[in-house]
Amino acid sequence: MAEATLLGFLFRRKLLGRYPWFAAFLAVEWLQMIALIELQDGSPLYGECWALSEILLLLAVAGAAIEITQKILGHYPEIQDFASSSFEIMFLFGCVAAAVLGMPFLRSSIWQPTKAY
Repeated sequence: MAEATLLGFLFRRKLLGRYPWFAAFLAVEWLQMIALIELQDGSPLYGECWALSEILLLLAVAGAAIEITQKILGHYPEIQDFASSSFEIMFLFGCVAAAVLGMPFLRSSIWQPTKAY
């Protein structure tokens, strides 16, 4: 519930427009928690909901990280271009590495839904 509290704080202080990606991250995290609590752990829908929400979380975290980096670097214009391009390259490399290294794990049989008896 910390996510909902922080979202309420950002809304009340009118900071949602200033930090939209961070607010999106909090909202996705909160909605994921609510959805996964309502679903049973063994159901196929649980796995699909979790996988979709993790992709959305990855995008929201990446957006929030870029957003915070740009806000911080706004105080240091001399290094802003170099740091922004370095961050984007490192993020792209991380996404490719995660996809390559994670693909065999995601295709394994542990992700297949089991039959409920």
